[in-house]
Amino acid sequence: MMKVRMLAIQFVVIPLLCCYGSSQENELPMYGGIPRSPEMQKADQKFIDAVVSTHGSREKASVAAVDLGWKYYDQNDLGTAMKRFNQAWLLNTNNADAYQGFGAIVGRRAKTEADIRQSITLLETASEKAPENGRIMIDLAVSHTTLGAFLNFKKKTGAEDEFSKAQTILGEAMKTESTNPNLYYNCSVLEFWKKNYLNTKAKLDEAVRLGYKPTPSYLEDMNRLKEWSEKNKDK
Repeated sequence: MMKVRMLAIQFVVIPLLCCYGSSQENELPMYGGIPRSPEMQKADQKFIDAVVSTHGSREKASVAAVDLGWKYYDQNDLGTAMKRFNQAWLLNTNNADAYQGFGAIVGRRAKTEADIRQSITLLETASEKAPENGRIMIDLAVSHTTLGAFLNFKKKTGAEDEFSKAQTILGEAMKTESTNPNLYYNCSVLEFWKKNYLNTKAKLDEAVRLGYKPTPSYLEDMNRLKEWSEKNKDK
């Protein structure tokens, strides 16, 4: 996930950042697509005026809201993170990072195939708006990998197609994210689901070299998989 930038502290103190509407709407991408009532529209405009007066434009305020969203995302406070990404979208509906936030949260919360597919759709929208953004590509690849793993688990067709899409997208991301440890970690996860265990460990090793810190138990598991693969590769 993209690195969180420092925030202008003023953004935090503005009318507690527009917690109007039901909590259910606030915690769905784009407020669940529910039309805004006149009261909500008035609250929206009050919020927009306040943050624009602080940040100078809707676009800059949207960037600040996205940064705050990632801060809460990294703290695993997904409800608050979604509220901030919704504010970013409200301020600038073309903000690709807001759609990335939507897709990342929907993907992390996913419990069904439909949830994973929604995550993919949101991240595809983000990628269309920022086609050179390798971090978005990584998240999109993760969702395709997740869908492939889900289809495998449910013994449904289509898993290999999803893994192939993830592989292609990660290859594209390599053009701009070649030093990003998160890229190699997710390449490792993809190789695991494809049962290429030697490649799984090789990609993890590269992620670690670049700064990724796996848990000791995970690293031990990967080492065992590598040893098992080496012993059985000619059988």
